[in-house]
Amino acid sequence: EEGDVVLEIGPGTGSLTAALLAAGATVVAVEKDKHMATLVRDRFGSTEQLKVIEEDITKFHVHSHFLPILEEKSRGTKKYAKVVSNLPFNVSTEVVKQILPMGDVFSVMVLMLQDEAALRLANASIQTPEYRPINVFVNFYSEPEYKFKVERANFFPQPT
Repeated sequence: EEGDVVLEIGPGTGSLTAALLAAGATVVAVEKDKHMATLVRDRFGSTEQLKVIEEDITKFHVHSHFLPILEEKSRGTKKYAKVVSNLPFNVSTEVVKQILPMGDVFSVMVLMLQDEAALRLANASIQTPEYRPINVFVNFYSEPEYKFKVERANFFPQPT
């Protein structure tokens, strides 16, 4: 919503970025792929609402980028940022472990994950074999919720 500060991990072609900017959010988009980072920069031009950083999120120093922005936008009250991302399976656990403990920076994390990974993170019960150390970690730092499944047909290219 208007006034939010959002970390968008992997903006791709900028579909979600467009919606965030239209809602009045300030977006820090971290994109590993040089081509995609250039595409997002070119698509949205020069705006103070968007900062595109070409970097691997697992090497990104969150505090040095976000604390100055949050301080500037806070006007004397504590302000938190939000995280949004459609994370690939191969980095989902690493990113969750990196971002979740940053409650001093982020208030909300909304992630689209491979269905199996999302179910495992959000719904594993302590009495089941699916309950792993990552579940202890996620439950310590958050109250995970599985919201809904996005069908493969909604992606381009469509995953197998």
